[in-house]
Amino acid sequence: PYTGCETPDIVIAQDGTHHMFFTTYQGPPPGAATNFTIGHAVSSDGGLSFKLLTSALVSPTKKQTDWNGDIVGEPAPVLMPNGDLHLYFTAVGVSLKTKAAIQSIGLIISKDGGRSFTQPQQVIVPDQSLWPVAKGFVGYSTPSAAVGPDGVLHLFSDVASNAPDPLYGPGNNWLQVALQHSWSNDGGLTFHQDRKPLLVRDSFKWTAREIRSPAPTFHKNLLGGYTLWVRGLSLYKYATMLYAYTYTLIAHTGNSCADYATLAGCSCRLQVTNSTLLKEASACTTPIAGV
Repeated sequence: PYTGCETPDIVIAQDGTHHMFFTTYQGPPPGAATNFTIGHAVSSDGGLSFKLLTSALVSPTKKQTDWNGDIVGEPAPVLMPNGDLHLYFTAVGVSLKTKAAIQSIGLIISKDGGRSFTQPQQVIVPDQSLWPVAKGFVGYSTPSAAVGPDGVLHLFSDVASNAPDPLYGPGNNWLQVALQHSWSNDGGLTFHQDRKPLLVRDSFKWTAREIRSPAPTFHKNLLGGYTLWVRGLSLYKYATMLYAYTYTLIAHTGNSCADYATLAGCSCRLQVTNSTLLKEASACTTPIAGV
């Protein structure tokens, strides 16, 4: 039913079943985005093997003016404290209000361990006072969700832009340029969007082109503490232009989203407060194992 898949994510249900969700596509990689669907597979042996349940758990409606009419993909599952399985995903449709395509966050819910899901609903629409379409911002991409120790659901996403990028010349300007944090205290049904980006691509040298794919994990032994993995894309010149991806660890050590300690893929420590880089303690010299 499909020729490839990408952006997998897994959640373990209360009965130990591993639920994998992924974006599927048809045609040569990466395939036409308008052919994307979201697939669902399960494992009962600890994730060693999976059984495909469906390659089209979520599909675009094909009605362009629907919020999910053009594209769906990039699933983000999370198990809620009450046992419900929430699956967040990104979706694209043309907004009649802005008369432009907007990438928003949708949700389907399973109350029976992943055997059935509700109809898709739109839960986060990019705040146009923060990320206006008129300035080239497309919306929210690659969401990832986690429940904090206090039961608050946190959803991280990157912010996509297709504005002309003079730094990198003409061509495909679709880039992920910032990280957005949203949170819900009503069980993930409605969200509040932070008034400032969590981080932007200018925050670090290794994210000079893109900052993307946030992946949070909360720690039970820390009051509100979490670890956030982020993917960065920087541009390096050596004879010809080469791109290099790096992963970094952003360790949140307090109970406020304004207090961060960041490891930028090496031994130097960066202090970030209110998403503003304050200082770089030392030059990166010794790589950290596993980063």
